[in-house]
Amino acid sequence: MTSLRQQADLKPAYKAYVHLDRLPKNAPRFEMNEHGYPIMGPGELRCRMPGLERHICGDKFFGTWTLLDHCQNMHDAPKAHRPTTKHGKLSGAALTAAASM
Repeated sequence: MTSLRQQADLKPAYKAYVHLDRLPKNAPRFEMNEHGYPIMGPGELRCRMPGLERHICGDKFFGTWTLLDHCQNMHDAPKAHRPTTKHGKLSGAALTAAASM
């Protein structure tokens, strides 16, 4: 199984996403689950929560774990409903739950 960083070498679209200086102006905000927690896709590195003086936050992180921490600490995403992660990656159960919404 390849890591997300290895996939960046394999998938041109993800590689371009990783190297963006900032999100495009038309980037959508995170969709929220029924508990008010943002739904993130695998490999998500940019915050798409509403920003203070911007339409969208756009802060960049080195992994899903730090992005989840940021959403919880800076955007008040409820800790009790944080997706399950394993080694900084969303678990299969969290991905399945996100995909079913």
